[in-house]
Amino acid sequence: MGSYQEAAEDGRGHGDPHIPAWDSSSWQALGEDNLNSGTDGVDILNEDDGGSRYDNLMYYQDGTYMYFMVFLQDDPDLTSYTYGALMNDDASDGNYDYMVCTIYSSGTQYIAWYSWDTSGFGEWSLEGFTADTDWYRSSTTNQQEHVAFAVAYSVTLTPVYGEDYFKAVTDADGPAQGSSWPRDPDSSPQIDDYTTAATAIPEFSSLLMPIASVMLIVGYNYKSRRNSSLRT
Repeated sequence: MGSYQEAAEDGRGHGDPHIPAWDSSSWQALGEDNLNSGTDGVDILNEDDGGSRYDNLMYYQDGTYMYFMVFLQDDPDLTSYTYGALMNDDASDGNYDYMVCTIYSSGTQYIAWYSWDTSGFGEWSLEGFTADTDWYRSSTTNQQEHVAFAVAYSVTLTPVYGEDYFKAVTDADGPAQGSSWPRDPDSSPQIDDYTTAATAIPEFSSLLMPIASVMLIVGYNYKSRRNSSLRT
């Protein structure tokens, strides 16, 4: 696997990812939980929470990285289970193009990203991975049990509102199952879990604050110059 480590370095061109806190208002909901598969660490939280953020695939993007988070019924176990998010580029046909998921191998925790091989092999092709803990987080704290991870735009896609679709998938079969998933994995009832497909949040939302800040600065400078001329 070591030959792919350089791909992870490519994703850090604008600094390491910073996964928002579990209760940050930056998170937006994508598809909601699709199965009531049980009460363990692969079941996405879905018990009597009134359709809140906790039973959705949560998403945030900062212009360089995409971040995903899912809350779980019980403590996550990255050494025994696989947690992932799939991305469908410019379509909602279930033919997912990219995937990021957790992998535990030889005592080391990884985040890996894949693209679907369209050359005829019909399988997920590893594009890169990293063991850097800036790229993932898990929590076993009560009422906060979740898994979160990051992936760089440069190795997947730039999300576009209304065009790209996303879903979360969890797998109880092992800690490195993502590469063996079909292109549109539907988990087995009472064993695994997944969310319904949903579109991403508007890409331009991350640009509103910088634009507003520039406008405020320009307006302030103009007002300062105007006031100064009136006093002279």
